Amino acid sequence: MDGSEINIWQKVDYGLAKQDKNASEEKTPAEAFAERSKQWKRWRIALDVAGAIFWTYVILKVLFFDVDRELVDSLFPGQDWIIDFRFLACLGVAAIAVLVIGPRKALLCGAYILFFPLIVLIWKLPKLLYKSKSWIALFAAIHVVASILANFRYAVLATALGLLAAVFILLTTSQVLLGASMLIVTSLLLLALARTLRFSARPASFIGIQEKALSRIRKSSKLPQIAAVSDELRDSQIQRFNEQQQMQFLVNLQNAVLMQRLPLFWAYQLDQYRRSPVPVLFTGLAYAWLVLQAVVGLALLNYGLYKIDPSAFVFENPPSILVFGRYAVSSLTGSEIGAIQPESPLANVLFLGATALGVIFLIGFVVGLFLSFRQKSQDAALRETIQGLKEQSRELDRQLQREYDVGSAKEALKRLEELKAGLLGIVTFFSSQIPDDFENRVDEDGASSGATP
Repeated sequence: MDGSEINIWQKVDYGLAKQDKNASEEKTPAEAFAERSKQWKRWRIALDVAGAIFWTYVILKVLFFDVDRELVDSLFPGQDWIIDFRFLACLGVAAIAVLVIGPRKALLCGAYILFFPLIVLIWKLPKLLYKSKSWIALFAAIHVVASILANFRYAVLATALGLLAAVFILLTTSQVLLGASMLIVTSLLLLALARTLRFSARPASFIGIQEKALSRIRKSSKLPQIAAVSDELRDSQIQRFNEQQQMQFLVNLQNAVLMQRLPLFWAYQLDQYRRSPVPVLFTGLAYAWLVLQAVVGLALLNYGLYKIDPSAFVFENPPSILVFGRYAVSSLTGSEIGAIQPESPLANVLFLGATALGVIFLIGFVVGLFLSFRQKSQDAALRETIQGLKEQSRELDRQLQREYDVGSAKEALKRLEELKAGLLGIVTFFSSQIPDDFENRVDEDGASSGATP
């Protein structure tokens, strides 16, 4: 037989797989990691508590009130001088930690507490999502992150302007600054209303990100190269793979199967997410956030008007910002409270405007829910993305058959099982999450999602 006609599987040495299986008696990286995790668990609980206390203290002190002074006044009245020695107290705690657990562990513990918010965001929340065993929850988290990133510039600018306007309204007495701040708050409220209504009526940025990612994958020239069998392994001079060559072959095959299963897995999970009530929940949360912004904004607007012209309202006792908060809630529903009523034309315009906003919120929320239900079952953009992922999976399956002389990805998976491949668990996991009939499943609109003849 000519060497060039040798099937690639005739070069595979199945004896190497048996030897590797019998020789692996040492601890695997996963087992070693699990052992270290048990030792670290007690420390982690204590550090989580310390990190939560430290950052709660920082947030309260920076944004709300002098928490350490209030604490000293409540525990040791008249002993405010203790606060002047807090830096020495922190040094003392650090010195004790170094003496008890050593400088290296003390430094690591300090870094853990200092970067605790990042640890929660990057590690603890993803770990919680993983433990929930819910891919819908993971997709919801990705949806939230995608929305934040897509609106990051607006969120930062609007938050900065809103906080600046709120500070001026609460602290200044200048009518010019009060008027300018009220104009900013009004503009932000109207903009928030328009953006929320638009959010309800158009596909989310989460879908756009899926489409862009799929387009980049299709245009990538590196994808076929990663999964292809190298020319070196196809060399007709090679009659049987040595250990290094077989390892390279297995890595390539694992990559090929994994890349073929991943688009199909992602398409299935995206389809499950599309059918879930999460899109409707996001619409409800968007309107709840809008109502909260409206209450705060209207309270600031009325309080600013009160500071400019106290006679604009009728009241028995001078109202605080909290009273104006109650007044804002009632004005959204078209009702009044006894503590304060509008008197001047501008105050009445604000009251009627708030009532109109309340009506728009209600109509928009109902319409938004309707559109969400419609979008959840008939969203063409999301269906197109799912179909694109399936087509990508089918194209990779055809490439897999050409490169590795197998009938399908399932046959390639069986070959990996026979060869005891290192990434077999990951490949099998993704494959097990995809129903057998998903690739050719018929959608609700009657269109088959399988391959076109």
